[in-house]
Amino acid sequence: MWDRRAALAVLLVLVPGCAERAPEQVRSHVPPAPAPATATPPASGPVDFQVVPSQITAGESAMLKWRAPESTRVLIQEGTESRPGLPIEWRDVVRATGSGEYRVTPVRNTWYVMTCEGGETPYCISATVHVVTRAAPK
Repeated sequence: MWDRRAALAVLLVLVPGCAERAPEQVRSHVPPAPAPATATPPASGPVDFQVVPSQITAGESAMLKWRAPESTRVLIQEGTESRPGLPIEWRDVVRATGSGEYRVTPVRNTWYVMTCEGGETPYCISATVHVVTRAAPK
């Protein structure tokens, strides 16, 4: 089974450019539940990326919320394990500019990576949705 550090190492290798641009707190660990991840704003202006709420029960939704007013390109990707021990599968979920919101309904713990370009400093921010499965009725 993958631990958080191994999963983040794969995350930074598989998402092009993230290792060079990720803030130190993102490179060192995946944020614990339930606090949303935010980044230190680059010199070009305020930037923020969150998943609200950061912990849900299977079947519920969460909102990806971002603000990157200086960016001309925002790409948000999600990564999940199809089965424990297998590589994380990545797919694009949002291509945008500026600020916005996007509803997600993950079925298992999911990592989200926002990459912004076009401002003074390109960078990456990550956030995680922790999915709690419901206990089967007795």
